[in-house]
Amino acid sequence: AAGRTSSTMTVTALAGTTFCVYSSASADVVVDLVGAFAPDGALFHPMTPTRWANSLGPTWQVPVPASPYNPGVQIDIPVAGHGAVPANATAAAVTVAAINSQWPGRIGMYPGPCRANPPGTATVTTSLGRSAVSDTIVPIGTNGGICATIGGSALHMTITMKGWFGGDPAGGLAYQ
Repeated sequence: AAGRTSSTMTVTALAGTTFCVYSSASADVVVDLVGAFAPDGALFHPMTPTRWANSLGPTWQVPVPASPYNPGVQIDIPVAGHGAVPANATAAAVTVAAINSQWPGRIGMYPGPCRANPPGTATVTTSLGRSAVSDTIVPIGTNGGICATIGGSALHMTITMKGWFGGDPAGGLAYQ
């Protein structure tokens, strides 16, 4: 819709070392490259979708404060070694929801631990009074977790874990 900011994740093939972005209407576009599937990359281990974190309460797999998060707040979310995810997993496949945004807002995800100057990327963006959802793959950081950073508006957040890359058990699914 006109004047609306939105975000999503896509997996696309490369034409050599490039890919094409197409829009059916005039638009400003930002592309964040978060990874690549490679012949020697870590394999994917799907799991039953599990609510991992939920600021609406109650406590889920990983406890987080049950209140809206204000802009500038960052939340370290443990992943490796929690629930079904092994301690040596290398990335997490998650669904991130921004809920009841009071103004246009965003949630950005990056490898943990959270740091003073987070990247300015957005995994999911919201409009005034709206909620939005997006899938992403986030590398697991040195602390065994991922970081969520809130921008623009106070909002609630849920994270649903859908699987991990690398780690045990050996094997997993390869992208074809």
